[in-house]
Amino acid sequence: MSNAGSVHAATAVAFMLAGSSLVYAQPPIPDISELANAAQMVVQSRVSKVEYRMSEAGAQGQPSLPNTIVTYEVLRSVRGDGPTTMTLRYAGGPDGRGHVYQLSNVPVFQVGDEDVLFVETNGAAACPLVNCGDGRFRVLNGAIYDGTGVPVQAVRNNKVVTGGAPESAFGKTQYPAPAFDELMKNPEARRLISKSGLTLEEARNRYQAQAPKTIELESRSGGDRNLDSAGKGPGQPVSRSAQQQAAIQPMSVDAFVAAVQAVRTNPGKAQSYFRSADPNARIPATEPQPTAPPVVPQSGSAAARSSAGVAEDLTLPKDDSTITERKQSSQ
Repeated sequence: MSNAGSVHAATAVAFMLAGSSLVYAQPPIPDISELANAAQMVVQSRVSKVEYRMSEAGAQGQPSLPNTIVTYEVLRSVRGDGPTTMTLRYAGGPDGRGHVYQLSNVPVFQVGDEDVLFVETNGAAACPLVNCGDGRFRVLNGAIYDGTGVPVQAVRNNKVVTGGAPESAFGKTQYPAPAFDELMKNPEARRLISKSGLTLEEARNRYQAQAPKTIELESRSGGDRNLDSAGKGPGQPVSRSAQQQAAIQPMSVDAFVAAVQAVRTNPGKAQSYFRSADPNARIPATEPQPTAPPVVPQSGSAAARSSAGVAEDLTLPKDDSTITERKQSSQ
């Protein structure tokens, strides 16, 4: 899940990322029976607040990494006893120095987003939703979409049927622009200052006067915009005209909620107590993961790994094998 970002400067020293994309891979077909029975609760919610905080640095060289703290207003308890408000913590987000980190399949939330969420293990993993991105269904104008913004057309035999192009209204993500002093801790930003010929104070004044207050990224789902998933496996290519695309209608959120509520409960699953994340609590460093020793080729010695590469390995979360850094500075 990687693509290069491009830099758009409001001034010669306003280092704002623009025109970059967050790309989400085509997910497997969700089964709402599996999602519902794995969840502590299922709620329809609206985002009321989004905060960004850094984790602690680790004693074994693990860097401090950004986390996103999302507070929701619970509009409807679909399954389980949902609270009136809840706060969830997700790995990833802006670091305040011109970079955005996004883990694969971890959803991004903005104030005002409305969703049906299948919630589990809040604060215990990189993502507090069942199967992460699979546990988020987006709501727009009373209709339901999957986590990548593709219309949900039906639920058949508990399988979610999707089809059509992602909804364009979900295509933008905004982050707060970094403060100038924090941005100056980014070596690339300092290099651009040096090349500009401006003094630090001149650059600060121009940045504060002309730089935008927010950074906007474009989000798009992976795969072909004509993919259909008919509840029988991965999406299949479909030849569809523009008129047919426009005619695709997502199912209503009420119909989707009814389908989730109709799922039979697994009597053998003991539901654990849900607890909201504390926005002010310390976020511990990611635990280092053991790795197998490198295989040394018979014909020579193995190439040495950089310290940055080793540090990246140590900070990968247990439930995700990839982490992508979104740069808000020039390549």
